[in-house]
Amino acid sequence: NISDWIFVPSDCNVTDKAEQSAVSLDETFHSMMVTLGDNRLVIRVSNDSRVKHKTGNPLLRLLFSVDYEFTKNEKASFLIQGKKSLSLFPDKMIRPGKIGMTDYYVHLPGEYEIFLPINGTVHEEEPIGRIKLNSGGSYTVFILQKASWNIRTTHILTTVDVNEVHRLWQIPQAIVIAAGEVMFSVTGLDFSYSQAPSSLKSLVQALWLLTNAVGNFLIILLNFLKFERVSYEFLMYAALMALSMGIFVVIAVSYEYVEYDEKS
Repeated sequence: NISDWIFVPSDCNVTDKAEQSAVSLDETFHSMMVTLGDNRLVIRVSNDSRVKHKTGNPLLRLLFSVDYEFTKNEKASFLIQGKKSLSLFPDKMIRPGKIGMTDYYVHLPGEYEIFLPINGTVHEEEPIGRIKLNSGGSYTVFILQKASWNIRTTHILTTVDVNEVHRLWQIPQAIVIAAGEVMFSVTGLDFSYSQAPSSLKSLVQALWLLTNAVGNFLIILLNFLKFERVSYEFLMYAALMALSMGIFVVIAVSYEYVEYDEKS
């Protein structure tokens, strides 16, 4: 998808408008910062993803417009200080001066302060802003610092929602699934063995185990379907499970057990 923007300034000394085009892919969105630099509009755009980090830790990036000239020192960085400090460096591919962005950095959850650089190793004593990082979240922090405008401010944008349910809640679900799988597999194998004729016991058990392969193949096919929400996918699997349970109940109620002579 191609998006076009036209920005027209008002109530300021800048009179020239700015145009920007960007291409977005599936499951991505645009992060954009529009600011003033040398009395002209400056636009920074990048493609972002809503995919959470595999570790579950929060992601953080900065979009900034500050007085410090980063091209003077490649070691200059923003300092994120808290229970564990982190240095965020501007994107070296773009080589920003006073306006630019950083890549995404993975950090630990917690509350942190953001410090601007004075040079390559020293940062300001007073933080320009504070941020709280939560598990699973993705954050973009916009930093605006202009001494001539008497402005020092930050704006935090949460681009990916945080994890609201603790991962330990997966343990009861795993226990129930494991118990159900053991009970179903053991009783199913016992049933297929005891109710099959002696000459077909191996074949019937093989067919019973083949149902696992059919189920795995069904999951592969269903993964090709795209749902607007993950909850819809869960509801579909729940409906399939309820349907299979209903079929088993009907078969079990109407089934008549066959007693075979153990000597035969």
